[in-house]
Parts: sequence; structure tokens; C-alpha cells
Amino acid sequence: MGRILFFVVIASALYFGWRMWRVKQIQENPQKDRTPHPITKTPGHKMVQCDHCGLYLDEAEAIRKDGHYYCCKQHMIAGPKNNEN
Repeated sequence: MGRILFFVVIASALYFGWRMWRVKQIQENPQKDRTPHPITKTPGHKMVQCDHCGLYLDEAEAIRKDGHYYCCKQHMIAGPKNNEN
């Protein structure tokens, strides 16, 4: 029982010693350890709504005909849908 207690005390001393050393390093060099990650901005994409089913999709992926946007060829052929609820 005495040996277990001895090793627990040694391990605790080593841990707290390492912890104090680490805190001291961080206080001496605050910018080195706490540099923010660069923010990369990606250009936003305009979302449009399919005039037939109402699905939102990226404008680059949409099919445009006569000022209307569609999600697929079948909806473009069917044309805009009147949603009267």
C-alpha cells in the first residue's frame, strides 16, 4: 500500500510540474500558441427556385428558359406551375 501511494505522489508531482511549466510557456509566448486560423472566404452562390416544383438549387446548376429557372429538363418542358393554395 505504501508503494502505491508513493507512485501516486510522484506521478502527481510530475503532472503538476509539467502543468506549471506549460502555463509559464503560454504566458511568455501568447501569440505563438494562440494564433487564429486564417479564414478563407469562398464566394457565395446565388440560390434560385424551380418555377415548377419549388426546389431551391444553385443558379449555376439550374436550367433557365424565358426568365424562369428549372431543376431538370422535364420541369422545363412542363413549364411554370401555378401554386394556388
